[in-house]
Amino acid sequence: MNITKSKRISFQKRNIREVKFLLSIMLLMYCGTARSQDNLILLMEKQTGLSSQTWFYCGFGKELDTKLIEKHWNEGRRITSAAYTTYGWFVTMAKNSGLTWQSYHYNSDWPIEWLAEHRKNNRYITSISGSAGKWFIVVSGGTGYTDQITNCGDWDCVNQWIQKSWKEDFRVTNVTRYRSGWYVIMSKNSGIDGQTYCFVTEPELKSKVEKLRAEGYYLQIIEFADGQYFIISCTYKNGKKPMQTYHISPNNPGACILEERDKERNIAYIGGGFNSSTRNTGSNQQLASNNNLKNNGKYTEHEIPYMGGTMKIRVYPDGSGSAVTEMPCHLCNHSGRCPVCNGSGQYWHAYLKTWNPCPSCMGSKKCKYCQGKGQQTTCKYFAPGEAEAYLEAKRAEKDDNTGNNQDRNSNPRYRDEISWTPNCTGKPYADEWCAKCQRWMQPHKHIRKRF
Repeated sequence: MNITKSKRISFQKRNIREVKFLLSIMLLMYCGTARSQDNLILLMEKQTGLSSQTWFYCGFGKELDTKLIEKHWNEGRRITSAAYTTYGWFVTMAKNSGLTWQSYHYNSDWPIEWLAEHRKNNRYITSISGSAGKWFIVVSGGTGYTDQITNCGDWDCVNQWIQKSWKEDFRVTNVTRYRSGWYVIMSKNSGIDGQTYCFVTEPELKSKVEKLRAEGYYLQIIEFADGQYFIISCTYKNGKKPMQTYHISPNNPGACILEERDKERNIAYIGGGFNSSTRNTGSNQQLASNNNLKNNGKYTEHEIPYMGGTMKIRVYPDGSGSAVTEMPCHLCNHSGRCPVCNGSGQYWHAYLKTWNPCPSCMGSKKCKYCQGKGQQTTCKYFAPGEAEAYLEAKRAEKDDNTGNNQDRNSNPRYRDEISWTPNCTGKPYADEWCAKCQRWMQPHKHIRKRF
């Protein structure tokens, strides 16, 4: 009896360690690939020289609309700014930007050879942003740049590099958040004279911008990271003194931009940025160190940041687990109001000349996706061994995917897959002897599945 009991305890401990490890991997995958940026930052200016400016956003979690970019290219517009924001990819394009030729790279890899080839033809990076595991890099001709350098890393490293490059007449022309660090691009002959930068919190933002303006500096770049705004401001060699205004996460970007258009202001820059609660650390060790770990004897609970909200992972003694995520509703922009009628509960029928209930919220004025709460909650239950079985099946599927398209029924090969008995009680099942596995294990059955 003592030997059997010891085997059971040893297996339970080992299984809990495995599930914790696999859940950590899965969480890291989720956090690394579904990461959103929490802000939309619009910098508007008068007398930009741009004409026929247009803009579009693709929606949170959706792919970049490359066909729309090509359509505007054919009409003579060029990309002037782009970022991944609360509304997904947000791009602005205009005529008379001075940019004569453009190309873009939209992929997960960093295009070393592609950039080198364009550099030979005097085409330089004019816009860069990254999110959801993909880079969006725009190179342009007609920039006037004579040289360009790039660097990425933590701020201490990048800061020293910027200071050194300033002395060599380079100026920062693009910045984007990169995992837990920064990706900075500096160019020569950009038309920028003096340049300075600072980090400020939201309560300090307005006063800091006013102070910079009083000192003769104008806003160039605004990004958001780790609970702070990163501001780059500058002066211009030609003495330009633009009239500027900025907007942080407007409730209705379209109405905001149109209102500024009426005041003859165009979009000069689009920024985004990672919230401190959604920072992509890029390593499992850093992710684990930020976990809020609790253990009350019945289960071990991990609480981690997830997409602007939180994810709570509970691991039970039998190796099962659950994940509950609570994150802001991106469809109503966290407001809880219906995004169709903007919380009015009705719409105007132009033909009948009557007010009618909103077809989305049916007059309730609440966002139907979050029921007016401003946040969404999802749950996922992991049966004992489910995480291991899922990953093992995926590995087998990947190994077997040789590109052969033969009919499934003609393939005589099978694989053995374990189906673990679900346990929602939070109490461990007694181990059972498995004749096939030849050991005491948690209750399960073996299923033959064709490759």
